[in-house]
Amino acid sequence: MSTSAQFENSEEFQEALGSVRNDNTENVYVTVGHLENDPTRLTVVKIGQDLEDIAENLDSSQVG
Repeated sequence: MSTSAQFENSEEFQEALGSVRNDNTENVYVTVGHLENDPTRLTVVKIGQDLEDIAENLDSSQVG
């Protein structure tokens, strides 16, 4: 069984992804999560600069 998911705000995700891929920013990662625990809705959780901060922004109940 598969589940299809979409970003609640796809423009926000595209901007976050572009920021991470842009060599002129210090952003190195973007994390996403399920909006309101709905597996079909995604949202940007964090755009970050320090890879060591990733773990503190993850919810173990939403890891996939």
